[in-house]
Amino acid sequence: MERIEVMAQSFDSRGEAWEKEPVVLGLPGDPSVSPHLAANHREYAMVLWEAQDGSFEGLMACHYWPSDRIWSDRPVPVVAHEAHHHQVAMDDSGNALALWIHTPHGQRSVLEAGYYDVCQGEWSEPVVLANAQAIVSPRLVMNGHGEAMATWCQREGAGACHLFAKDFKGRAWEPGAECLDHGHQPIQDYAIDLAADGRAGFLVVQQGAAGNHVSVRIRQAGWSAPRVVGSARDSVCASPRIALSPRGGALLWTQGADPKRSLVLVGSL
Repeated sequence: MERIEVMAQSFDSRGEAWEKEPVVLGLPGDPSVSPHLAANHREYAMVLWEAQDGSFEGLMACHYWPSDRIWSDRPVPVVAHEAHHHQVAMDDSGNALALWIHTPHGQRSVLEAGYYDVCQGEWSEPVVLANAQAIVSPRLVMNGHGEAMATWCQREGAGACHLFAKDFKGRAWEPGAECLDHGHQPIQDYAIDLAADGRAGFLVVQQGAAGNHVSVRIRQAGWSAPRVVGSARDSVCASPRIALSPRGGALLWTQGADPKRSLVLVGSL
């Protein structure tokens, strides 16, 4: 059987060269699930992946130490139970958050998060952010100051899927979660971002009767009303991206289908 490995290869911007050989970090439990990378401008980095063998099931992490310019010699567990659809983000100090969905067999879905303290070198015990019959499409963003936002879609019974957001400040999750629904039209895909000044953005693709449309919401003191920024009559929009800074931001998505697929960019938010 073919051996699938989680590997990392570093690039030195000073020497403008890649390392000669990649480093093997570990073995994934599901070869079809990609590992996720988080890094900051101080050269801290970590890789998370879903692991499963005869003695362990959960998320594993491997850390890159810039002072020694090496990856940790063995992975450490983030959570020791089934975890899927994980996300990871890092602040400028090297602290990090991980987000994942835990769905015990035959039970309700649980959205969980863990916090990595770079000074202690340890992951916290998992914190439950949401519990629902079905949870899908988790997203996680973190700015350099350590503030973060998690979003996800959840559904009860045969009802509609609703989108929620929850903030992380002062190394703790804020109480409650805010519903960010854009009307009753199904959400096809979405993206989020969080700027250094705390401003947040949410870009969503929804399916309407005449095709897809793209709308954006910006949060300063509170969330703005949805503003439609693009539409594709009798066609599709996909792969939304949003990037915010204290001076503005940009939106990006694809529109149409091959061979006439186009890339749409909107700036100056």
